[in-house]
Amino acid sequence: MTLLPNPFIATLYMTGIGVIRYFSQYQAVSGQVSIDFVIRLITSCFVGLIILFVVAYFVKKTTSLIKDLEHLSLTDNLTAVYNRRYFELYADNYLVDSSLSNKPLCLLVFDIDHFKAINDTFGHNAGDLILQKLTQAVQMTIRKTDMFIRMGGEEFALLMPNTTLKDGIKLAEKIRIKIAHSTFHYKDRLIPVTISTGVTQFTDESLDELMYKADIALYEAKKSGRNRVSTFQYNPHDF
Repeated sequence: MTLLPNPFIATLYMTGIGVIRYFSQYQAVSGQVSIDFVIRLITSCFVGLIILFVVAYFVKKTTSLIKDLEHLSLTDNLTAVYNRRYFELYADNYLVDSSLSNKPLCLLVFDIDHFKAINDTFGHNAGDLILQKLTQAVQMTIRKTDMFIRMGGEEFALLMPNTTLKDGIKLAEKIRIKIAHSTFHYKDRLIPVTISTGVTQFTDESLDELMYKADIALYEAKKSGRNRVSTFQYNPHDF
């Protein structure tokens, strides 16, 4: 990437053309060019070039800083995955694409079983370590096209485009088994970790309604004993 963005290169080029034309006209009219004029001309061009580079540098740095700040505002600082704000801003795009392309889409939400007890027993540093290792394990299992989100605390969401409910359940089980069979150590102490998961399929409802369905399924997984995957079953009393 060059230091000077294209608009500045164009400005520099036009300035150079203007100087050459002015120089030529001055010589044609006067018939001679004084040393003093040449020095002033060179000095002005040199100062202008410095100003141009300084402005270009700060424009580039400011643009980069804005991008970095935007990335930080949309990323969870502990696990480095996207956060709830990112989900709220961009998840609707997945839903719209699913509706327009008539392709299936699944949402699963899961949280860590008895996470408060883990923090109380082993400390919050242990809890943070578990969140980080669990996130890495999930990222190794999902596709690049899936939207993986830390919703807050120990709760995560996974939005899976072009995925049927059957395939969503398979992936949810794969993640559940992988976490249950993983080893989480903190200060030479083994910490057993399991997750409960709710899965639902998108059926042209709003994002809030889709999340509500997944939360109901998650609640059923917890109520049924935890460390399991449950799917949304329609019940008119839930709405």
